[in-house]
Amino acid sequence: MIGSNINFVKNYYIQRYNISATEVDDGGCYPYCIYGYKPYFLYKQNLLPSDLTKIGRAKSVYNRLRTTSQAGGTNRLCWTINVVSDGCVSELERTIQNLYLHKRCFDSRIYANETYYLDEQETYEILHDIIEQNKDNSSIINAISFKDTDVSTVYQNPNPYDYIKRRQEEFEQSFSNLFENLPI
Repeated sequence: MIGSNINFVKNYYIQRYNISATEVDDGGCYPYCIYGYKPYFLYKQNLLPSDLTKIGRAKSVYNRLRTTSQAGGTNRLCWTINVVSDGCVSELERTIQNLYLHKRCFDSRIYANETYYLDEQETYEILHDIIEQNKDNSSIINAISFKDTDVSTVYQNPNPYDYIKRRQEEFEQSFSNLFENLPI
């Protein structure tokens, strides 16, 4: 089995960004991302991988994993590409769609869109292809690979954008603006 389970992902984000479980669920306290996860289904007491890998965007990847899990199965997060803002995701999505058009699932019986016929190895290979195609993209913060309880950074922007610092500055600015217009 590849990827990390939902509970591990939740705890990873709590520890990595020093946030509460509610903030992990809501998102916004850590970077937007493009993610890749592999669904697994229970069959005769064994978890078997789906033929498809889901690749999409999320404000809260934990919430996306949790809400799309099915009874008798689990979703396992394989990787994320963290970006500066939600608006930066569209360019990366187009790259994925162009690179892997031949692997995309267009079956009308499949409810989820942005699904690809990728085996377990290809699920990780696509991450490296995306990074290779987008090394000059300054909106990418980093790319993280999840393998069970092993989390590794496969790409770190050489000029890292401090997302947490930006969010704190935005909060402080909005808080200070609140008191500027009060009559004294």
